[in-house]
Amino acid sequence: MQKHLRKYGEATTIDFVLFETDGVDFKIGAVHAAGDTRIAKDEAAESNTTNGFVGEGLWGYSLTLTATEMQAARIVVYIVDQGTKAWLDTTLAIETYGHASAQHAFNPAKAVKMLINKAIQNKVTGAVVYYDDDGATPILTHTPTDSETDITRESD
Repeated sequence: MQKHLRKYGEATTIDFVLFETDGVDFKIGAVHAAGDTRIAKDEAAESNTTNGFVGEGLWGYSLTLTATEMQAARIVVYIVDQGTKAWLDTTLAIETYGHASAQHAFNPAKAVKMLINKAIQNKVTGAVVYYDDDGATPILTHTPTDSETDITRESD
């Protein structure tokens, strides 16, 4: 099973390889047919993917999943030849991030922004406001409590 990490709710393209039925050589020239790629989201029933996989030359194949297909915490794509078994069956496991419904709610892009973007600390309250790329939209506020030993984080 090939594992991938992708952003929740955003269309994405997954690259993968297929193997000949002997399990030794890469499969080159496979052609997608209806039903060859099926998707299961959060352990729900399987359905056909919106798009079929496409050949990318000698290095393998790619499959584009829609934004709707990426709205799940855990996604499994089954790639199974519905015809005469021209390749070995394979699966793609996808975990999502960056949304409350994702497998990983944390968004690494937001952490990077907090490190490199504008941040302003209020001298009176001690609150630190971290801003988005535009320098005006707050993305996170750190506010010390009355004891001034703890910091509370609140998303804006």
